[in-house]
Amino acid sequence: MFKIVLWQWAGLLFLTAVFALVLDARAALSCFLGGMCYALPTLLAVLLLNFFRTRPRWAAISFLWGESLKVILTMAAMAAVFWFYPQLMWLPFLCGLLAVSHIVFFMIWKMQHGNK
Repeated sequence: MFKIVLWQWAGLLFLTAVFALVLDARAALSCFLGGMCYALPTLLAVLLLNFFRTRPRWAAISFLWGESLKVILTMAAMAAVFWFYPQLMWLPFLCGLLAVSHIVFFMIWKMQHGNK
């Protein structure tokens, strides 16, 4: 699980650097904020799952709580970014958010093709 989080952070930092080089600092910050809206709640959900890993009786409910917490915190973080950063650039923000949220599909594809 922590491997997915590391890949998300690495992908976010790479994409932020690309936006900084291609566009400007405001685009890079928008991309970074978009990715952080998903990366931080994912980290918290993984920590929650890791905490309950040794308690099989609570594993299923911790997954549901973790995913619910992730969705709620992601929406709250997005609302906070929209509210407190009016200079937000939408395309870099959405690129950062979508890139980080879809890293898990890359990891699944990688596992299915034997490149563990």
